[in-house]
Amino acid sequence: MSEASRHTVEVTLLGRTYLVNCSDEEESALVDAARYLDTALEGIHGQRKVTDITKVALMAGLNITHELMEERQKRREAEDVAERAGDALERAVRRARGTPRS
Repeated sequence: MSEASRHTVEVTLLGRTYLVNCSDEEESALVDAARYLDTALEGIHGQRKVTDITKVALMAGLNITHELMEERQKRREAEDVAERAGDALERAVRRARGTPRS
């Protein structure tokens, strides 16, 4: 990717503005990610149980990582179900055609 297609985007996290370089194609996803992270940070910071900004960031990162891992597990389980369903469908088609197993 050429440097000409990169530019700076402003994102706000916990009321602070940060400048981030990204490509035109990445901008929308970056802005969405920043909003999601800011919501997570605000949620933890707003509870006032954790005031150290580093701890707030670490807790938000841990929570988001946990969400990601749960979603990956769900995807793996869905892929397994789809694979088993595909195998069952293939067997049913072979039986219907009278084709022996391979």
